Amino acid sequence: MNWSTSPLKHLLVAAGSGTWGRPPTKGSEPAYPVLRSTNIQDGRLQFESTPLRSVSEKAVSKYVLKLGDILVTTSSGSPRLLGKNAIVEELPGHGGKFLFSNFTWRLRPDPKVLVPKYLYYYLNSPRARAELARIQSTTSGLRNLDTKLYLIQPVPLPAFPEQRRIVRLLDQVDRIRQLRSKADAKADRILAALFLKMFGDPVANPMGWRKAPFLDVFDDITSKCPKTPRRDYLPEGTYPIVDQGKRATVSGYSDDLESCYRGPDAVVVFGDHTRAVKYVEPPFVAGADGSRVLRARPGFTPAFLATQLQLQPIPNRGYSRHMRLVKRLSFIVPDFDRQQRFSQAFRSLRVLTGKQSLAGHRFDELARNLHARAFSGAYASRVAGAQAERRSDGQTGAVE
Repeated sequence: MNWSTSPLKHLLVAAGSGTWGRPPTKGSEPAYPVLRSTNIQDGRLQFESTPLRSVSEKAVSKYVLKLGDILVTTSSGSPRLLGKNAIVEELPGHGGKFLFSNFTWRLRPDPKVLVPKYLYYYLNSPRARAELARIQSTTSGLRNLDTKLYLIQPVPLPAFPEQRRIVRLLDQVDRIRQLRSKADAKADRILAALFLKMFGDPVANPMGWRKAPFLDVFDDITSKCPKTPRRDYLPEGTYPIVDQGKRATVSGYSDDLESCYRGPDAVVVFGDHTRAVKYVEPPFVAGADGSRVLRARPGFTPAFLATQLQLQPIPNRGYSRHMRLVKRLSFIVPDFDRQQRFSQAFRSLRVLTGKQSLAGHRFDELARNLHARAFSGAYASRVAGAQAERRSDGQTGAVE
């Protein structure tokens, strides 16, 4: 089944950058929350820590967001973040009046031709990501998205019923991913609770443990672990790739023995940009820029240090480097026997979470394949064939 395509700009009723306004002062114009690129995380809008800015009422009417709008990052210190986007599905608080910054673009789909969430899912599909990579490779402004090229990218345009079917299908995939994420977070909370029971808060240190600086606790061995670029990640392979991504421990696979870290002990992988903390057992390959590999020094267990690092208050500086903040931290130093008891409990829980992580990685692969097929027309052909078969059997009703 062949779908027609249309340049993105012909499918929108509005597209443009936002405003930053001014710092609010007493007696100034009303202040409104302004969403920035840092509020776009894992394809969703995070409304916490949204700054308030003074903006004229005229500007508010021009830049206020509506449900179904899509925000796209158009300027960033990292080219990798250009084009990341999220759809507005809620506007909590502030009377529903949220604005968007001048480093983002708002896309407002034309409801006469597009289901807004269909466009959102398409812009995050492998097909659209490949187009985004092509746009960035043909321009010199690597810190700014070429919006002219972005707006003329072709978008497949199936009929409304097919758009809705695709949205329902990918919504189900997204719900499963969210449930898996909640299960992972629950396991982390269990370990954190056990740590606090055995050692107390590592910052307040109510048990009075001796403290040590970062250099007495960790060896930074990142330079000994060659990084594998994301473009070289394999869906299957000999060695798991662990990077700074927040969603899963394993982000891909590699067959490169020379890049593989082989031990002997588990290490901690810290996300320099994301602040993600991962306990990793060898062999593995470090992935992409921003993955820092930390080895526990004698007298410490990797599991104990990984959990303690997760509990440390590391401020979110957006996509800035956070490792320099980690190196200023101090760490509690309990007796080694108690650390080992914690590590035994840690490993027992990891047996369960490891199986969960493997299943999650396989689900992610299936989800990516499904996402790709959803916009290829293959899914539409299957549905149309199934509907025709049902009609020939005298049955009625849609096939999902």
